[in-house]
Amino acid sequence: MTGEISYDVIVCGSGPAGLSAALAASESGRSVLIAERLDRPGVKLLASGGGRCNFTNSLPETAFMDAFGRNGRFMTDALRAGGGGFLLNFLKEHHVEPVLEDGFHYFPAGKSAADVRDAFLNEALRLGARLRTGLGITGITTDENGAVRGVETDRGPLGCGAFILAAGGTAMSALGGTDLGLKLAREAGHAIVRPLPAMAPLVIREQSVGKLAGVSLPDASLAFVSGRRREYARGELVFTHDGLSGPAALNLSAPAYRAFERTGSLEIAFAPAAALDAPGWQAQLQAARGNEPRKRIRTSLARFMPHSLADMLCGECGIMEHTNAMLSNALIDRLSRFLSAVPLHLGGICPMDKAMAMSGGVDLREVDPKTMGSRLVPGLFFAGEILDLAGPCGGFHIQFAVASGRLAGLSAAQSLEKAVSQSILTY
Repeated sequence: MTGEISYDVIVCGSGPAGLSAALAASESGRSVLIAERLDRPGVKLLASGGGRCNFTNSLPETAFMDAFGRNGRFMTDALRAGGGGFLLNFLKEHHVEPVLEDGFHYFPAGKSAADVRDAFLNEALRLGARLRTGLGITGITTDENGAVRGVETDRGPLGCGAFILAAGGTAMSALGGTDLGLKLAREAGHAIVRPLPAMAPLVIREQSVGKLAGVSLPDASLAFVSGRRREYARGELVFTHDGLSGPAALNLSAPAYRAFERTGSLEIAFAPAAALDAPGWQAQLQAARGNEPRKRIRTSLARFMPHSLADMLCGECGIMEHTNAMLSNALIDRLSRFLSAVPLHLGGICPMDKAMAMSGGVDLREVDPKTMGSRLVPGLFFAGEILDLAGPCGGFHIQFAVASGRLAGLSAAQSLEKAVSQSILTY
């Protein structure tokens, strides 16, 4: 590798994971290169939260990890290294004041995602890191022992002692989403869990749903059972021309599409008023029968949902013109169970371009959670969305990206110290 430019650490990607990793490695005194394929850094980060950047939330670490499902505990050490406490303090120290909105979501006071990006980028550059945009990494080179020794780029080879793959996932190609990072991981020998949409609209088979496009519900719920797990999401829901969107649908999408991929079908229980279970609906319908017997059932239901949705649901039950006086006990029981769990069915998997994040990615079994290092290739580290972890809306993905990036950067720097120590002992 004579004459080849070399760095201690090369970071692939300049999103929150890559910038956090570069900062951590730079803090450790290492020479660092941030390689970004696009012409400017942090493009996807700049678009997050409508440009406002909901970068974390107020959940304690245990609840935060639980939101990622059964693999959430993988991030225990990452959150210790770069969790909410670190992120909030770092931004404050770099003149980005965090604002807690609605008691849960944190945004920068300036309402600009660029403030978050620049806090990390400028500090990493101040500590000596270099940023090269328009630089695509095309391969990883290893030595005779299988350890990282450099990378191939579209501008020639570069040497390094550690390589951090923080290239993101396949979602939102218009903002730089690509499978190039996954290809690099696969070529290095890592298994890839098939990428599927996360934080994405749900494609619904029932055509009646499309007729409600534009209708929104402030507090609905969606749930399904797959194997021994019950998945549930609650919040605002919006009907689209081919399905459902809004936080409730987006938060359910990752496990829903994963379950659909396994079985080819999936029934989802939709509750238009999440606060009302079957007994709750029974009480409401009984009260309507006694207090307003001459009103149509669909008119009474419209107190809890838009008229168009009430009409559709009553139509499906064959009671469009029924009055409340016609509510027999048997009909109340049947209608109550229906309204608390309206059956809907996934009609397919939405395009990745419509997803805000990716589920799937590098198999977690091949990554050491204590370091974010590869169990297969010494000197290779991972951070952020490229890993097989997907959470809901609400600052989860950016926070995990920052945390895993920081742990990867610290671990990469430490691995070089160990390599130097071992070479001295060997000598």
